[in-house]
Amino acid sequence: MKILPVLGYLLCFGIADCLWVYPNKKLPVIVSMTVRSIVTCLLFAILFAIAVNYSLITWHFNIKGILTAIEISCISYGGLYCYVKSLQYEQVSIMAPITTILTSLISVVLSIVFYSEVLTLKILACLIAAFIGIILCFSKTNTIKSKINTKAALLCVIAAICWGVSYTFFKSPINKLGVIPFSLILESTILLINILLLLIDKDRKTILSLKPDKPTFSLLLIGFLIFLGTLLNSYSYNLFILLHLNILNKLGIIIPIAYGVIFLRERPSYLQISGVLVLAVISLIIVF
Repeated sequence: MKILPVLGYLLCFGIADCLWVYPNKKLPVIVSMTVRSIVTCLLFAILFAIAVNYSLITWHFNIKGILTAIEISCISYGGLYCYVKSLQYEQVSIMAPITTILTSLISVVLSIVFYSEVLTLKILACLIAAFIGIILCFSKTNTIKSKINTKAALLCVIAAICWGVSYTFFKSPINKLGVIPFSLILESTILLINILLLLIDKDRKTILSLKPDKPTFSLLLIGFLIFLGTLLNSYSYNLFILLHLNILNKLGIIIPIAYGVIFLRERPSYLQISGVLVLAVISLIIVF
């Protein structure tokens, strides 16, 4: 079933997001992101070397494709930075659903304009249902406000624009370069940006004093999960049109909820359960 790669990368990214809590307690964010990038980039370099050596892929040097991949990777990193920064001013329970919905809206518009995808009544209904499902999934919170922090709102909008653009145009360099080469360039670009930021960060020496403890092992696992998730995510662009992939991606919200139920013994509300069911139903509609 072609939905399996989608479910695979959503699971990998979802678990990785939950694991960030461990290194973030003891390590500076830029140090954690750099270690994670080193692991992911190294794994992709090994996979690329194996794939080329055993003729599993046909690699042709495409300078235009490479430059496009680097440009889009930088834009994607900008989204990540702004989103993480926004969490310094507002809680994730507020910023996550807003950013997700804005990113989806931008991606939908861009996929229609630049890839001539058709917004059918079925897809429109599924998108609206997906937004409702997202809101329901984040309904278990006492942080609903009439006014959101201005800085957080601005950063949220910038993050959504960056992610909406990058997620939409990932398709172009993937088609030109292939899944594995594109993924290697994406993670290499992220690693280089992290290293540059680390060099000017006052906490840069922290990376040299890492110990084999829970935060470090968590980063190694996060790096592996991002490697596998990125590979499956890039491959999924060949299986679905962007509008369908946009809707299916909303299933990823279920992972943090499941993590809270299994490991934190949280009890989901009836609204959250309803939201999960809504997302599951519309995903089945898209696939079948």
